[in-house]
Amino acid sequence: ATDLVNNINAAMGPGTASLSGSGQLTFKGTGNITIGDAGIGAAGMGDLGLTFGTTLAKNPSFTVQVGSQNPVTISIAAGDTSVDLLASLNAIPGLTASLGAGGVLVMTPNQGGDLTVQNASGTPVNALGLTVVGVAQPPFRTQHLGASATLATGLVGNSNIEDYARSAITSQAEDAAAASDADTRETTYLASLTKRNTDQSGVNIDEEVAELVRVQTSYAAAARMVSASEKVLDDLLNTVG
Repeated sequence: ATDLVNNINAAMGPGTASLSGSGQLTFKGTGNITIGDAGIGAAGMGDLGLTFGTTLAKNPSFTVQVGSQNPVTISIAAGDTSVDLLASLNAIPGLTASLGAGGVLVMTPNQGGDLTVQNASGTPVNALGLTVVGVAQPPFRTQHLGASATLATGLVGNSNIEDYARSAITSQAEDAAAASDADTRETTYLASLTKRNTDQSGVNIDEEVAELVRVQTSYAAAARMVSASEKVLDDLLNTVG
């Protein structure tokens, strides 16, 4: 098999043929690959695991993934220009593509998140000079925010918009729980103060009725004493007279 690969590469150019890890004969080229019979016959070609015919070339392609979105495949057809490539890239949601100084391709995730670029067919990523995979978005700022640069989020360690949203929801949930706990404690304290105030300044009906009965009884006793004193005085005056 190695001799066959060497002979093909000697005739067609280095890299045309190779053996895969499982020992399969593979061909690589920049265009369509056609295998014709020059005497080996269909049976002989079948012994090599191949058939006569033409295999159409695939356009080079690569995938672009923005944040947690599904990867989008970008194909480069023959005759495509930088304008066509930019149009395909800018059609991806959350991505802005442009040509920088010197014709450098610049891709920016305009909604935050990571940017991942990988080869799909061929090696167009390498040909375009894109060699870094999974470029992380700079962490979100946590302070010096707002029109006067005096605000702070208090949320740290967020590298993408998903982490930021999760932290914001968690922070709000903690604030809500703390506010609910404070409300419960203040309500209990208010009830305690209200009871204390009622006990000290309120009117106890049972005590007031008992006191009224006592006063009424004392008044009745005093009235009887006055009546008795008056009778004694009358009797004394009648005797003297």
